Amino acid sequence: MSAHRWDDLTNVLHEEPCAREGLLYGIGTGLGVGLLRFIRTGRGINAGNWAVGTFAAVAVAAKHLCHYQQMHQRAKTRTLLEMQSKVSARVKGFKPESDNVGSTAQTQAQSEPEKSK
Repeated sequence: MSAHRWDDLTNVLHEEPCAREGLLYGIGTGLGVGLLRFIRTGRGINAGNWAVGTFAAVAVAAKHLCHYQQMHQRAKTRTLLEMQSKVSARVKGFKPESDNVGSTAQTQAQSEPEKSK
């Protein structure tokens, strides 16, 4: 069995997008709840159990919430990019009305001398 190194943990934190955020929220909340339980009850084991339980629950919840927010943001971005590509495709084929009127007037002016001949 290989021993885990500190680099393994740092690699996970850099590769997994929401792991750092989840761990930080879990550590902070677990520490806060553990300290409050210790101050209130004076029992260290009980406070430690609360701290670890709170850390685990909050870290998992924060990680899942972060993933959900990222998924929602990607879907929103994908929708906006699709709309932008549709609009740009329409704009490329669009000729302003003023250009059409001018070209029609020029075409009519060019065809009138031909009629008089």
